[in-house]
Amino acid sequence: MLEKKLEKSPKVDSCFLYERIEALTGSGLKYHDMNAEANMEDVMIYLMSDLQKLIRYFNTVNSTEALIETLLTKRSLKQYEATLLYLIRTNKMHKMPEYASKLYDMKPVLDNRWVKFETKVNDILSSEGIDKKLQDYLVDC
Repeated sequence: MLEKKLEKSPKVDSCFLYERIEALTGSGLKYHDMNAEANMEDVMIYLMSDLQKLIRYFNTVNSTEALIETLLTKRSLKQYEATLLYLIRTNKMHKMPEYASKLYDMKPVLDNRWVKFETKVNDILSSEGIDKKLQDYLVDC
């Protein structure tokens, strides 16, 4: 439904979810220090714990709907076009105010690129037969 073909060598830009392990597991460790002084048993315990948490996390993102819900709750522009098209084409526009709010939260990050971004979103809405603009959905929040 998200109209993405599988790639043999996917790039970061084509990923729907791109997070560091610690962001998904809540472990707080950005990396595992492996040097001559490292206790490899402790490293292995941390790694196994993180892997188990990742498996549990990805078991919850097991459908397109679950992926969209995950994308809607994150403050991110990752795959915004596919997310927007999914909401439109699956008649889930009742979620658009929430999504519009998340997109507007990103306005400071985009700075002077915001106008171009907003125009792109409005063009997608228009091309899909939606007669509202992105800003119109903020009223519904």
